[in-house]
Amino acid sequence: MDSHCLGYFHSSSSSFNNNNNNNTNNNNTNASLTTMHRNPTGPIIHEFDPYFNLRATEYLYQHGAKKFFQWFDYLVWYPLGRPVGTTIYPGMQFSAVFIKQYIVGDSMSLNDVCCYIPAWFGVLATFFTGMLAYECSLPVISDHEHEQPFGSILDTIAPLSWLHRKITGMGLTIMETVLGTDLGLRHTSVLPKCNGWIDVSSPAVEIALFTGMIMSIVPAHLMRSMGGDYDNEAVAVFAMVLTFYLWTRSLRGGMYVDSGFTWVWGAVTGVAYFNVSATSLNYDVMVHVMHMLCASTSPFAD
Repeated sequence: MDSHCLGYFHSSSSSFNNNNNNNTNNNNTNASLTTMHRNPTGPIIHEFDPYFNLRATEYLYQHGAKKFFQWFDYLVWYPLGRPVGTTIYPGMQFSAVFIKQYIVGDSMSLNDVCCYIPAWFGVLATFFTGMLAYECSLPVISDHEHEQPFGSILDTIAPLSWLHRKITGMGLTIMETVLGTDLGLRHTSVLPKCNGWIDVSSPAVEIALFTGMIMSIVPAHLMRSMGGDYDNEAVAVFAMVLTFYLWTRSLRGGMYVDSGFTWVWGAVTGVAYFNVSATSLNYDVMVHVMHMLCASTSPFAD
């Protein structure tokens, strides 16, 4: 092997060794950065949109609503900039600032509030999904002169039916004593074979519980209710479910259909819908769904 080949081999070996050393250093640096990232530093925002939403929330908290709606951000969409306050749905930002100022105060930072908002509103969305299922499961017959179309699912299990009726009757009595109402659950059977036992009017409670359980493990809902995922869907899902529940509650028929309290549910529904329109761009979908439901059910209304 001549001197040229030996020189080339030496230089190649040196280059190879240098590259290995550089790769080793890079791997060590990456490992260090990964270890630093995994250190417990408290709640953190993740993904791109949540960081933008956090920045907008901080501006709203520091400067107030008036300057927020007049805010023209020159640091984004360079060199054009962006009028942030009038080009986003600020319902989530206002919710975070309200929680910070009037609920948690100085006990939590604004960053922590924004990190926990998806989890908090995810719980509320799950609860009101169950309430919506409860409202839709109540029987149409509301007087006590006719047998209800269906009863509790626990009555199908012989050993548990007697215990279920006793506990239900006691629970409804306590509810009436404390709250002044049984929430429409009490039903006294008029069939001779039932001996006038007190039962719930429908399996609405069980349906609500199962619906909430299913909602709590839906993958799409879990994705938008993780801590740190501070995006519009975290609040919008709750706002939509709440609006549907209140609207359905305002339409409850039966013996209370002529009650003067019904209009209150309608007014609260309007406020909830305003929250949807301030939070999500899908607010128009709710109106279309309500129109279709009204159009499909009105021919069958009494």
